[in-house]
Amino acid sequence: MNDLSSLSLFTIDSHAVVIQAIKMHNNKEKNVIVRLHESHGGNSDVLITSYHAFQDVARVNSLEEVDETLSSVSNCVEKLNANNASVKVKPFEIITLSFQF
Repeated sequence: MNDLSSLSLFTIDSHAVVIQAIKMHNNKEKNVIVRLHESHGGNSDVLITSYHAFQDVARVNSLEEVDETLSSVSNCVEKLNANNASVKVKPFEIITLSFQF
């Protein structure tokens, strides 16, 4: 039997940023919400890796809606390839991302 305990839907490469929640999007069937926060009080560039390939990623507000003011003020998330995204996180900031699969 394979040990699946090391597999996660998402992993991050930072000890300062914590994945706070992973859940299905309230209104979009193929989207997964990932909420993270910076816990050490510094700026962080984080690489998020998904176990499954995703089509797109966007920063959303706490109601899980794409908010143009969030995009214009801080373009903090960038899709690098099918399994990776880069996120810029400010000190103690909470960020909600929507991954489309």
